[in-house]
Amino acid sequence: MQSGTSVILSKSQETVLARDRVIDDQRTQLHLLANKYFDQSSQLAEAKAECVELKLEVSRILKTRNADLQDLMQIAVRMLQLTDHLGIPLDRPTAEIFHRRGWNTNISAESR
Repeated sequence: MQSGTSVILSKSQETVLARDRVIDDQRTQLHLLANKYFDQSSQLAEAKAECVELKLEVSRILKTRNADLQDLMQIAVRMLQLTDHLGIPLDRPTAEIFHRRGWNTNISAESR
């Protein structure tokens, strides 16, 4: 038979051990959460850098597209001037391209 003091000590020891296990479990969980946080922080930084890169690429593409459109419009105007000067009407596919883009195929008297 155990004395009353040893029963109290063993219950205290059990309580301390149980508390230590809880603390160890919480410490492990905290460590896992910290690692997960750092991984996500790293992924966020990579995603932000990729987003900046993609925005720059979109900007470059739009700038090139706008320059191409300006060139195309310049060529179209010159073609209209030449066909008007030569008295040759636009062929149907070319006229459809002008129409689809909303471009006027009539040349004003000032631009002749």
